[in-house]
Amino acid sequence: MQFLNVAGTPVEGMEPLTFTPAEGASLSVNGKATKYSDLKSGDTLNFWVSENRAGILTDLDSDKVSK
Repeated sequence: MQFLNVAGTPVEGMEPLTFTPAEGASLSVNGKATKYSDLKSGDTLNFWVSENRAGILTDLDSDKVSK
């Protein structure tokens, strides 16, 4: 995933994030269940994650992790 700002341009300093969904996992696209494996490179997904539900750790070796 590449994070974009409200103008649709990549967020400066943010590297693309890669994740691997479970085999057979799906998401809703236009109200229809769609397997992740059916998505194509370059497809745009819009989603919202509450600030108190997610975080990104950028330095796995750091002994100082803020919460």
